[in-house]
Amino acid sequence: MVVGSTEDGDSIIQRTLIDITQRKILQQQLNQEQEMYRVAMESSADTMFEYLTDSDTFISYEPRPRQGVKRRELSGYSKLLSDKSFIHPEDAPAAMDNICNGCGESFEMRVVTPDSAPGYYQWHRISSRPIYHSGRLTRVVGTIRNIHAMKETLLENSTRLHMNQSALQAISGVYLSIFYVNLTEDQYYAVRLSQAREGLPFPRIGSFSGGLFQRLLALAEEQDRPRVAQLCDRGRLLSRFSEISGHTEVEFRQGPSSSGGAPWLRLEIHPVSMDNAQGKNAIVTLRNVSEEKQRELERQAEEKAAKQALEEAYEGARRANLAKSDFLSKMSHDIRTPMNAILGMAAIAEHQLDDRDRLADCLEKIRSSGNLLLGLINEVLDMSKIESGKIGLNESAFRLSDCLTAAVQMIRPDAEGKGQQLSLAISVQSDAVRGDPTRVQQILLNLLSNAVKYTGEGGHISLKVEEKLSGKSGVGCFEFLVEDDGIGMSQEFLGKVFTPFERAEGPRVNAVQGTGLGLAITHNLVQMMNGTIRVESKLGEGTRFVVTIFLKLAQQGASEPASTDPAVELPPFPVGTKLLLVEDNDLNREIAQELLGMAGLDTVNASDGQQAVDLFSSNPPGTFALILMDIQMPVMNGYEAATAIRRLAETGQRPDAATIPIIALTANAFADDAYRARQAGMNEHVAKPLEMDRLLGVLHRWIS
Repeated sequence: MVVGSTEDGDSIIQRTLIDITQRKILQQQLNQEQEMYRVAMESSADTMFEYLTDSDTFISYEPRPRQGVKRRELSGYSKLLSDKSFIHPEDAPAAMDNICNGCGESFEMRVVTPDSAPGYYQWHRISSRPIYHSGRLTRVVGTIRNIHAMKETLLENSTRLHMNQSALQAISGVYLSIFYVNLTEDQYYAVRLSQAREGLPFPRIGSFSGGLFQRLLALAEEQDRPRVAQLCDRGRLLSRFSEISGHTEVEFRQGPSSSGGAPWLRLEIHPVSMDNAQGKNAIVTLRNVSEEKQRELERQAEEKAAKQALEEAYEGARRANLAKSDFLSKMSHDIRTPMNAILGMAAIAEHQLDDRDRLADCLEKIRSSGNLLLGLINEVLDMSKIESGKIGLNESAFRLSDCLTAAVQMIRPDAEGKGQQLSLAISVQSDAVRGDPTRVQQILLNLLSNAVKYTGEGGHISLKVEEKLSGKSGVGCFEFLVEDDGIGMSQEFLGKVFTPFERAEGPRVNAVQGTGLGLAITHNLVQMMNGTIRVESKLGEGTRFVVTIFLKLAQQGASEPASTDPAVELPPFPVGTKLLLVEDNDLNREIAQELLGMAGLDTVNASDGQQAVDLFSSNPPGTFALILMDIQMPVMNGYEAATAIRRLAETGQRPDAATIPIIALTANAFADDAYRARQAGMNEHVAKPLEMDRLLGVLHRWIS
């Protein structure tokens, strides 16, 4: 600086020297601190920020590796806090209080960073401190740390912890006790101990061999202790530790001295595999398996019962097969015996045509043998229908006294032939009943015929009927007692007396022809009527059958027409009485035509149902007094033909078609066949082979 001049005119310059050494030192220190601050910021994971309250500006200083510090400035920061695309709505109030209002507390918030996808919030922890100037808040400074990864890790760990706790809780609910055992050091720690009410007291910690093992052994029944001891042997577990796959277990019953409430327990040992483990460890569990064991025992019992039932069924089938084989053998004998008589008597008759007495004797024996053969066949067919479930009961009104008297009258000739006394005693108040009279009579005939067969000459047979107290309105209870003083039965045979094809053994029984089906049929018929049958018998003293059945009560007089008594001599038919005979078999048609001709009846023949309908339609009313209709025929069967004839009256073509009697004349001889015939419009059912006396009685009843 020029401050003046000399006399010579030279300028006088003033120079000032200031010592700035201290300032330079401070500047260098400042530069060093700034560099250190910069390096610290760049290496730090935290972002520095400051918030200027006057301008509502948020400035952040984010360190970037090898890129320095990136500065970002957000104006109108308090307004941004209401934007959910920037900050999570739940965290905005905390940011407003601590940053904008200067509360200065540490807090966590979720924000969308510039580097993240829209709507993807990340967790950050904010630490701040307010700065005041002249008592007024001017700035808020602090740090921002990204804790999103830590939060996710914590959440994942928390989830795992919850899952582990839930799993442990579930496992604890399954197991009564859980122990962690260090086999190497022979120590255990109880992870879960049983409740006091479960009666399994174990210390929390102790020796495995000397403590836990001994207590487990004491729990088991005496016979199960060797298996428990083998499983828990420490030396064996240590030597075979690596060989145990999954776990090893044993089930045992608690001994009587144990106070536990679980009769069956399962002891499991699970080896624990850990990397770099210094010892050999295992999890020992105790579980109540009483319910499982009970189900297993029940299943085994069911399997045993099923196996036994199968074996019994097989044995029953085997016995039935043997019985049927025996039956076929006996049937062969029983059928061939009357067949031999029929063929033999026929051969004798051919050579004795001029000897009328000898010829009549042959014919009578042929008739008797034929009736015996027919009885055998009927029993076999009856049993076959019962076993196949095709037999049914028909209901009609009848007088019980008539049914009983008819049964006794049928049996009386056989009884008188052996000089036996046959008596009938009826003690009923309700004589008119509804039921199946044919089956009731069949039951009584089976029992009475057996009594006659197995009672010797001059024996006594009785049929007593008594009405018992029913207990049901409109239903009567009837007890039938068939008693004889015949050969009787052994106690052993009484157990199988109702079994099909069974017959007692012995010379007196073998001398009597039979199928072994009569009582089986009787038993089944009684059961079909919801009744009972019981038998009492002693060898050499006789037999007593008691049958109880229930029949609906009917009004007095409401009964089916009684059959004509064959013993009563019938008047001749009016001259010129003509019948329509419908039969497809030529031989059967010839026999029927000849027998009817012998009774003074004329016949017009048809070989199938359609011919019968045509003949009836083409002849004037009154031509035929009655129609005899076979059932099984070609073109049109008997049921269809009867229905077609009755329909002629409904259409007005032939009014007499509604009243002309139609009698089923067929080999379909069962009660349900008779029922089906009535359903088709037929008036009555007569079974083949023909019993001429019965047929003539039926014809007289309907023609007159």
